[in-house]
Amino acid sequence: MLFSIIVKVIVTLYALLMVFASIKEFNSKDRLGNTVNIISGIAIFLSSFLENEYFKIISIIGLLVFIVTAIINGLQNHAFHIKHHIARFIITIIFIILIIYI
Repeated sequence: MLFSIIVKVIVTLYALLMVFASIKEFNSKDRLGNTVNIISGIAIFLSSFLENEYFKIISIIGLLVFIVTAIINGLQNHAFHIKHHIARFIITIIFIILIIYI
């Protein structure tokens, strides 16, 4: 039970961080990517109040959406930093593994 709460809090905080970052960059070139990130982050936040099965599905999809939009955004803006994306990918994989085990 405690492990589940801790994982939900950490993943939700990460999702809210992504929402705030997307809002900050909303006036940039890639409004669609930022809009998708905002929707995904809010979905993860709201799913943290649901049963674990719904949280798992929504969070995993939302985390994968964050990765895809970050890669697309980096390629579109000619600012693709491979080390940054590898770090994000590793963090996302860790989150997904934790989510699967709650």
